[in-house]
Amino acid sequence: MARTYTMQDMIEAILKLAGMSDTNRKQGDVERANNCTMVAYGEARVLKFLGVDYDFGTYQDDEYERIGYFMVDGVVLIKNGIIDWKAYGRAVVDEEHSWFGKELIVQERS
Repeated sequence: MARTYTMQDMIEAILKLAGMSDTNRKQGDVERANNCTMVAYGEARVLKFLGVDYDFGTYQDDEYERIGYFMVDGVVLIKNGIIDWKAYGRAVVDEEHSWFGKELIVQERS
């Protein structure tokens, strides 16, 4: 069975993980916050294999690893740890970015 993920699916998942990381940080859950950040980082690295121009940066805030910056195709989606959902929404409808144009197909081996 194969699963198909568009570039937009992956970007949205990264943004949701960033939000979960921040929520967990506010609740004092270091392990979950850091796990969300590292999973988001891993998913961002997958964009590289799709040939996507991206930048992703983290920083240390006490014992929390936080997402400080996330940019895709010149669109800054996270800056100073704050998710810009408006920029994401504008980029999704902007034909210039065409985030549905690239897909990752995951095939399970039997």
